[in-house]
Amino acid sequence: MYRCLLIGDADTAAAFALAGVLVRTPASQGEAGTIFRDALGDPETAVLVITERFAAGLADEINLHRQGGHIPFVIEIPENLSGTFGGRSLMESIRSAIGISIQSD
Repeated sequence: MYRCLLIGDADTAAAFALAGVLVRTPASQGEAGTIFRDALGDPETAVLVITERFAAGLADEINLHRQGGHIPFVIEIPENLSGTFGGRSLMESIRSAIGISIQSD
């Protein structure tokens, strides 16, 4: 059975854990790298969600993995569900990534 794994801060991890996602909260960038590489080698991890802070230190490895087109699918999200991502709002990031605007009523 495939699973989703989050690598991130404790607050984001708590929110994802409530949704049943397997979470890891590394204490350092080095530990995040180890968890990331282990997840790439785990055939049961289909989606890997990583917070922006940890993703920044793994940018080259993430890009190389994405270019290969292999699972897990790696998704970067804002730190601590803060609403900003790469200096842009989360909505701007989504619009840029998928090319459509999401609006609420």
